[in-house]
Amino acid sequence: MPTLAQGTVLGSFEILNLIGAGGMGEVYQARDTKLGRDVAIKILPEEFARDEERLQRFEREAKILAALTHPNIAAIHEFQQVGEIRFLVMELVEGDTLSELISQGKLSIKRALPIFAQIAEALETAHSNGIIHRDLKPVNVKITYSGIAKVLDFGIAKLHTMGAAHKVDERYFTPMGPVQSSGTGSESDAALTPTHMTDDRSLLGTPSYMSPEQVYGKPLDKRTDIWAWGCSFFEALTGRTPFPGKNIAQKLNSIVSVEPDWELLPDDTPENIRVLLRRALEKDVKRRLRDLGDGVLEINDALTHSLIESRTPTDIDAPSPSRGPTRVRLLKRLSINIPPATPVFPVENLDNSLAMAPDASRLVYLADSEGSSCLAVRELDQLEVNILPGTEGARQPFFSPDSQWIGFFTQPAGKLKKVSVQGGAPVTLCDAPLALGASWGEDDHIVFASDLGSGLKHISSSGGRPENITNLDADAGEIVHGFPCVLPGAEMVLFGVATGLNAEQWSIELLMKHAGERHALVMRASRPAYASSGHLVYVQQDSLTAAPFDAELGEMTGASVPVTEDRMSGPQAAPIQYSFSNDGTLGYLPRGTQLGTSRTLVWVDTDGNEEPLEAPPLAYSIPRISPDGSRIALSLDDQKDVWVYDIAKGTLSRLTFGTSFDFYPLWTPDGQRIVFTSGSEDSVNLFWKSA
Repeated sequence: MPTLAQGTVLGSFEILNLIGAGGMGEVYQARDTKLGRDVAIKILPEEFARDEERLQRFEREAKILAALTHPNIAAIHEFQQVGEIRFLVMELVEGDTLSELISQGKLSIKRALPIFAQIAEALETAHSNGIIHRDLKPVNVKITYSGIAKVLDFGIAKLHTMGAAHKVDERYFTPMGPVQSSGTGSESDAALTPTHMTDDRSLLGTPSYMSPEQVYGKPLDKRTDIWAWGCSFFEALTGRTPFPGKNIAQKLNSIVSVEPDWELLPDDTPENIRVLLRRALEKDVKRRLRDLGDGVLEINDALTHSLIESRTPTDIDAPSPSRGPTRVRLLKRLSINIPPATPVFPVENLDNSLAMAPDASRLVYLADSEGSSCLAVRELDQLEVNILPGTEGARQPFFSPDSQWIGFFTQPAGKLKKVSVQGGAPVTLCDAPLALGASWGEDDHIVFASDLGSGLKHISSSGGRPENITNLDADAGEIVHGFPCVLPGAEMVLFGVATGLNAEQWSIELLMKHAGERHALVMRASRPAYASSGHLVYVQQDSLTAAPFDAELGEMTGASVPVTEDRMSGPQAAPIQYSFSNDGTLGYLPRGTQLGTSRTLVWVDTDGNEEPLEAPPLAYSIPRISPDGSRIALSLDDQKDVWVYDIAKGTLSRLTFGTSFDFYPLWTPDGQRIVFTSGSEDSVNLFWKSA
């Protein structure tokens, strides 16, 4: 039975459910009612709670770890006590443990390399701060739904001993080496918990991942973590631990006297990675790899050479002094100025206003024509923009695979249409009440979404009757499927699943069309796209992000990275606008472009006459005049604060500061304060501040 029942309240934390238990204590998912977020709560083992000296040491170590910030380390937020219960408040990491991934099948080299580079970076950061993990193993590493590796239980194993290292039972070993155990039963790694340890016979860590110096009870340093990292790396690539055994004695025997079966490594393991693993698993600690930073360099080198050698024939020959001729692709960047006469039409929520042609010959965007949207086509080898007649009210344009047609929605007419890139009368394909994304597949069918409360549909590009290809899971709270991306071959479709309209309530799944099967890929993400470089691209936490993706298997194969430095600025910013061509060219609207940054402030009298103010052209929105008419409180679409414009002085001053999103200002009747909305997308409240 768990120590804490569901609904138990510890200060500002409400226990939701038990998510793990062992000798190190129990871990619960809990709701932080103060900050409106879910966290992990770790209840300390009983022997910690009874030992005041050990508790003080634990608290000191927890404070050190709380100050250790790294994206690949699960953060410790605080150490608390409520009544007799002392606990750690930690980052809640959602995803699968590395152990769970390995149990599903050994990892490919291209998937394993980024994961173990991240683990190495986490360990190196800890080591540079004098912290040793001492119990690194696949079950203590989680891979998030976006592919980020997070090391858990950092530094806790170090706290099991209060002084010198402890030795294992001498019956397992002689001074010359291991001998057979007198025991005949099979003992699992899980049996070795702190409750089974005594002062005269202790094992620090888990047998399968223990270093020889741990086995012999010698003093430990960061190289014992390097050994465990090597053991986990070997296991991920081979599906087997490097030092197997039917019981504890056999495992420990293997560690000190047996070499791993190096033939188990996959044939495509780079040579430098083979050497790296041998150095990490060197039994003589003096000959072992000394720094995991060097391991990261070796992995990055392997990843770089793998990327260069897998370039496409469209790349340019370039000499390599060490590897002979290789194919290296030149990176090109360019900016396209939007003509003032055809500015980008402002869009909101999860909308998209541009599309790159698959052959990278042109792009189309939503242009603002007297307050209404229309399609504007820009050939990339020309300077002029061509407005397509008959496309008034267009939304979310997308190209046909041959780049000769543009599909689009119309609002408020509620239609799905297509039009030739050369112009001509648009062709209506079917009704589409809402614009929730579409993608034109190589099978000449268009997959689209156009209704809340509905799944994806597809229709022939010639028109006809749409057919459903996904259904909502009402039990999971799904309200819509949207923003599909048909993968090459048209057999699989990336799409978004929403349980609410907030960006954090979207996730990305993969549909196998003919099998009708769905697979989850990324949580809290939306607007998926596929890049021919072999990446799944999506919007997550206001950033455009990419992760290695196998389009044939429909699997993510590595960790995610940011694609551009441009970020949304908060609730008042339009969504990230982007699109890929078949050759991997990325077209996007940078920050501040989407909503038009050249607005001016004007007075308007009751007859509709406008008189411009002298305020500089900026992305003004929601202007509110002070009661005495001397100042204007407002928001800026590309900022996250409330600003005040002084009409007489002609100055613009920031009113609010900080990391929260501040918007929707209102004056109090006496003009002394400004009320505004502030917070994050998950937690919003009203505040006021002196004007």
